[in-house]
Amino acid sequence: MQNYLRCKSCGYDMYGPEYLSNTIDPFAYSSDSYYPPTALLNLSTKPDNQIECPYCHTTGNWSH
Repeated sequence: MQNYLRCKSCGYDMYGPEYLSNTIDPFAYSSDSYYPPTALLNLSTKPDNQIECPYCHTTGNWSH
């Protein structure tokens, strides 16, 4: 899982807690199985084309 995105439209940098709150979909994965935290993050991360920039509200225009 990456931990940083930059909007190609406005140059906004998203990282840290803001990155997690915008890229993790808590409903993407549901199971009773145990997974390490990093595996759960990888399974629950939204694709880049579904993430909206909180600054310019462009969706899916990110670089890594």
